[in-house]
Amino acid sequence: MSAFVLKLLAAACMLIDHADLLLFPSQIWMRAVGRLAFPIFAYFIGEGFYYTKNRLKYFLSVFLLGAVCQVVYFFFAGSTYFSVLITFSLSILTLYSLQFFRETVFDPAAGTGKKLLAWVCFPTAVGLVWLLNRWLTIDYGFWGCMLPVFAGTFQRRRG
Repeated sequence: MSAFVLKLLAAACMLIDHADLLLFPSQIWMRAVGRLAFPIFAYFIGEGFYYTKNRLKYFLSVFLLGAVCQVVYFFFAGSTYFSVLITFSLSILTLYSLQFFRETVFDPAAGTGKKLLAWVCFPTAVGLVWLLNRWLTIDYGFWGCMLPVFAGTFQRRRG
């Protein structure tokens, strides 16, 4: 299955999920089908992190869209429930720290101080994501934030 078809499948599942939430709240099967969208999108967030040319722009586009949606959601619904885009933003930040860890720890030219920083940076990032999920209501919780990290970490790279 191509990436395009997989993205269409995820978008269709998300549409079914939102239709269930807004129009047919008693249809459990629609909610179950809709929940398939998140792992597919999480996979593409993990992939996108490694294949994008500008990682800062990638993070900012996901985070800023999530922040704008959050403001609108708060304004109309009055809820402080953080959306899936905030979840993916935290995932991208965690992927940043993991990438720094990988590049530094396995680099023989890296100094001891930089290696020590790398050993502190990644566990700290994971801990901060865990704490944020304890204090705030973030969509899909801690493991939802970690799923794109796992998808990006264990993906076999070509070339």
